[in-house]
Amino acid sequence: VSPESRQAILQPISVLRPKFRSIAQSLKDIDLVYVEEAFERLLLDYDRVFSAMGIPACLWRRTGEIYKANKGFADLVGIDVSKLRDGRLCIYELMSENSAVNYWEGGISSRTP
Repeated sequence: VSPESRQAILQPISVLRPKFRSIAQSLKDIDLVYVEEAFERLLLDYDRVFSAMGIPACLWRRTGEIYKANKGFADLVGIDVSKLRDGRLCIYELMSENSAVNYWEGGISSRTP
């Protein structure tokens, strides 16, 4: 990643970081457990959806880690489907540099409270 792109990515992250820290510090351990349980339920729900869909599909966390994709998506991006689960690969790693910058700039600004 070029220095200009790195700076373009870091700028919106620096806006989000203090807000994230503030919220994260107020969470209790049980809150984190509930969030992870909800995410795991979501993954299970999407098992059925992804297997029934005839189109490429992918599910990733806000931070970009891919946790589920179907064979259609794996074929589209040319990566073995086993690498497209459990956060082994990030969605922005599949993008061009310019698209990755746009992902972070646009994605963070839409998630900022």
